[in-house]
Amino acid sequence: MKNRLLSLSFVLFTVAGVCSVENVSAQDKEVVMEAEDAFAASEWIIAAKNYKQLVVNNPDNALYHSNLGYCYLQCGKKDMALTELKKAQSLYASSNSKNKIAAYTNEYYIGTTLRQSDKVTEALAVLNAVKPQVTDKKLLEKIDDEIKACAVANELKSHPKDVTVLNLGRFVNSSAQEHTAIVSADNSLLFLTSRKKVEGHQTMDDGGYDENVYVCTKNPATQTWAEPQLLEGVNSEYNVAVACMSSDGKELYLYNDDKNGTIMVSKKTGNRWGEPVALNAYINTDYRETGVSISKDGNKLYFASNRDAANAQGGLDLYVSDRMNGDWGPAVNLGPTVNSPMDEDGPFMADDGTFYFSSKGHNGLGGYDIFKSTLHGVKWSEPENLGSPINTSADEIFYSIAKDGKSYFTSDRPNGSGASDLYVAGPSKLMETSQTIYQGAVTHCDKTVLNKSIVRVRDNSTAEETQIVPNNYGNFEIKAYKGHNYSVSFELNGEIISGADTLFDVPLNAPALVNYQTVKLDPGVVCPVVDTTPSVVVTEPVAKNLEDVKSGDVVIELKDVKFEFASSEIGSSNTLDELAAYLNSNKKAKVKILGYCDAVGSAAFNKDLSLKRAAAAKNYLVNKKGVKASQLEIAGYGEENPITFNVMNGEFNESSKQYNRRLEFEVLKQGEHKLIVKPLSVPTNFYNKNYKVSGYKASKRNPETEI
Repeated sequence: MKNRLLSLSFVLFTVAGVCSVENVSAQDKEVVMEAEDAFAASEWIIAAKNYKQLVVNNPDNALYHSNLGYCYLQCGKKDMALTELKKAQSLYASSNSKNKIAAYTNEYYIGTTLRQSDKVTEALAVLNAVKPQVTDKKLLEKIDDEIKACAVANELKSHPKDVTVLNLGRFVNSSAQEHTAIVSADNSLLFLTSRKKVEGHQTMDDGGYDENVYVCTKNPATQTWAEPQLLEGVNSEYNVAVACMSSDGKELYLYNDDKNGTIMVSKKTGNRWGEPVALNAYINTDYRETGVSISKDGNKLYFASNRDAANAQGGLDLYVSDRMNGDWGPAVNLGPTVNSPMDEDGPFMADDGTFYFSSKGHNGLGGYDIFKSTLHGVKWSEPENLGSPINTSADEIFYSIAKDGKSYFTSDRPNGSGASDLYVAGPSKLMETSQTIYQGAVTHCDKTVLNKSIVRVRDNSTAEETQIVPNNYGNFEIKAYKGHNYSVSFELNGEIISGADTLFDVPLNAPALVNYQTVKLDPGVVCPVVDTTPSVVVTEPVAKNLEDVKSGDVVIELKDVKFEFASSEIGSSNTLDELAAYLNSNKKAKVKILGYCDAVGSAAFNKDLSLKRAAAAKNYLVNKKGVKASQLEIAGYGEENPITFNVMNGEFNESSKQYNRRLEFEVLKQGEHKLIVKPLSVPTNFYNKNYKVSGYKASKRNPETEI
């Protein structure tokens, strides 16, 4: 059976030839025949399985290593491909083989593998070295095409677009293959295809599992995707892959590998997807049909097929069918402007009429690249490469655009989570997010080793890795971008602490500070109990530059100025009453009331709410306690400067974040007696050590000229 991603047909080119079965041992004869047949039919997984057996039986056979490497390359296993191809290279060199064309072809394979691994400079060195020695015209053409692909790759990479590309992270992507992400019209669901392990399913010829369709739901509060779940009603014993969705969200088009590759549709009734049904004979043939896209009005179906049609350009071509009398009519080839002699697949017709597709031909970086074209009358415009950073020297395919303007596609570029991953891209301004600080700590019975540990952080969305060394107290900070996915591991003396490797998404509405986990560097060891820290931290008076408290000074401790969630209502407050008493007896004093919120909800909403809280306090003081309005100013700072963590262990914590729904006082002008404000006292385990005390600007006891 062929899964959708690996069944993409590759134009077979090999002049190395395979050994005649007459020249092999009896034990290998049947294996060689199976390998040859699979190789010729582009059945790369089956061919690789047989060549793997042949290299075990014949470790010095350069041709077997070379063909195995080529099979691995077509399966997307570039590292394994390069290992086998270099073994073949060494064997050809040491044996001084007379089969020069086989050795030169192997060099071509190495160059191709290096380019697809984004090692363009190394690829050019190999290809330019072998080219002068080659006389075979077909091989020369292939080498020239590969050198051209390298040149295009360098050109496009040197002029990248203003686009940000992010991996969807290790909650969505796994170590297996993921491909084809389709987002629902309301941006609440993400449909995808994965080959991750499914209990009860058998493994395929390559040792992996079959393709199945999954769905992720979006958390409306954090705007992050939940872990994928199998989509009920559409999967079967065959490879099943999602292809596209109708604009009304009622039809889900699928690829099923039954009968060499079939396009099917599942229709939604209520909240359930119906059993998939194959499209008619105009769409499905005895050949392979794969990628699918349907126009916004639902009247045109674009798809890929390698059918033997009179106007076929070669390999997989793109076709269009019009809806006629409620069903699909004859398929029409899109023609030589869109289709090339190589493979085209992954069609996507955008709402604005721009047609996106992937191609191995045209002006690409090599492998599959994503292109766009538009239809003018009956003619398609010359395909335009989307360029870097969307396209790389690896394969990029199955491009789609969500309603929020972000695009999703599949790539097997280096440093992903698996063989192929799902990525999201968009203009940099659309994708840019601010940073959140995750504050964590490490502990150990021997406190002297705390700053000898290492915190390794990997941004799975960009593949960037950093190392953080905790301070002498074991504290550390992770600077994380909102909307990205991260992996964290903890090491001591080069040893990864067992069970400490963690994954987390940073919500788009994450607060500025998050209380991250504390990790014990000597797990299983019970440390002596020596810590008698009280459960509540008593913060010091605000002003560090003030004289000691003197007779007549007034000290107000902020206690009962916290609010209910999303509320600005004030009933009664002893703290406000104390402030009123001070202001009424110190008519020259002036105080600013500062309102704050927790981090739930949008920043704009919280900013407005915090100002309402400060205004409510002013109204209480003026209307109920007789304070002069001129003695008061107000300001709202939203979710800024939290005194406690809003988020703990990756989730909002009500016990902690309630302290951030508060008021604070800032003394602008002192009265006859000095006012000293003590901040809110909070539990130690919630306290944010980066909290900046608001408070006390006026430094003179009787500042007559101070405004």
